Formats: sequence, C-alpha cells, structure tokens
Amino acid sequence: FDPNWKLDAGSDDQCNNSLHSAMCWNSPSCVVPATVAMARRKAAQLTGNRGSKVWVGETGWSSPKATTLTTAMADCSAWSSPSALERFYDGFLQW
Repeated sequence: FDPNWKLDAGSDDQCNNSLHSAMCWNSPSCVVPATVAMARRKAAQLTGNRGSKVWVGETGWSSPKATTLTTAMADCSAWSSPSALERFYDGFLQW
C-alpha cells in the first residue's frame, strides 16, 4: 500500500483528494498511467526496443479493508468501500 496517499487536510477519516487521484485514468499525470509510462520507458532503455510489451500485473484495490492496510488510508472507510473497488476496476477496464 502506497504510504503517499494522505487523508484530507484537517480530517482524521476523509480521503476525497486521495480517492480522486487514485481513480484518475484519463491523463498522463494520473498515478497508474504515469507509472506504466515510466515502466515502458525503462523497458525501452533496457531492451533498446520502444515496442516491447509491458504487462500490467500488479494493480488493484481491496474491499473490504485489508488487514495489512496500515497507512493513513486505514482510517478512511471510503478508501476500502465496495464503491471505490468498483470505480477503480471500471476505470482500469476503460483505460
């Protein structure tokens, strides 16, 4: 779990800003697309082939809350909600 996700400023249980960022798929600056783009660049540097396939094999969402979630997001019930899981995977499949 990424420790960089933070609760909303002034809140001890809301994470609307982090959820919005995590659910972003339509911009190169969105977390998963940016990470995959970086992996693609690194694969091209390694292989010398810009057309190499890059498999996305580890991205996901937990609901209900994982017992191993120990970051600030553990305090935000919306983070591990079924609707967050559905939004994340819907976005991933549309991406």
